[in-house]
Amino acid sequence: MTCRMPNHSSNNTHICSLCNHVGRQDEVAFVSPVCKTSNSGEGAYKSIGFYICLDSKKCNEQIVSTEKLERILKNVNNIK
Repeated sequence: MTCRMPNHSSNNTHICSLCNHVGRQDEVAFVSPVCKTSNSGEGAYKSIGFYICLDSKKCNEQIVSTEKLERILKNVNNIK
């Protein structure tokens, strides 16, 4: 799995999908993980997008449940 972080400017606030922290673009950024799918065909990749904190240590400290993280990982990795 790899992640892309688009470089765009915005004064809007965003909510981290993991810890629910609300922050500006320099605190919470959009990421788009790209993973191979179970389909063996060429170009069989899947991508989803969500917002996460840029400070992973602070984010980890603010997480009260791993349910959202588990849901994202299952979705990206195509696990039922």
